[in-house]
Amino acid sequence: MIQLETLKEKPRFGDPCNRCGRCCAEVPCLLGEVVFNQVDGQCPALEFDGLEASCGLLANTRKYVTANVGDEEIPQLQRFARQLIGKGDGCCSVNGAEIAPPRLVKRRLRVNSLLERNPCVAVRRFIAWKAATDIWPQEQEEQDAG
Repeated sequence: MIQLETLKEKPRFGDPCNRCGRCCAEVPCLLGEVVFNQVDGQCPALEFDGLEASCGLLANTRKYVTANVGDEEIPQLQRFARQLIGKGDGCCSVNGAEIAPPRLVKRRLRVNSLLERNPCVAVRRFIAWKAATDIWPQEQEEQDAG
């Protein structure tokens, strides 16, 4: 578990991301919620290289998907992850001293917008990730034993 006080200061809401990891250390994004069945606490996919945070689902996709996911499927999952986590949208974490703009957090807005425009596409992207990361208990036992 990462200690928040050891992380870099987060940028202001909407400013370019500085890869501090504070957002993911506090709560998983929508993709993390779907993949890990977790709605609070640190995202299991939060990874660090020194002080630089990254999303493991995007940076180390193979680590999080089951063995039956082919290498040719990884770029598509990464593309879905970039969209679903809002990569490139800027800082989406609001601290107590900041006033959130009168719109939803960019990351959720992008996913919500996709859900409104084409719910089947958004749901398929979440399902693709869920299917790629779901390990049935028997498969998990085999992996642990192997």
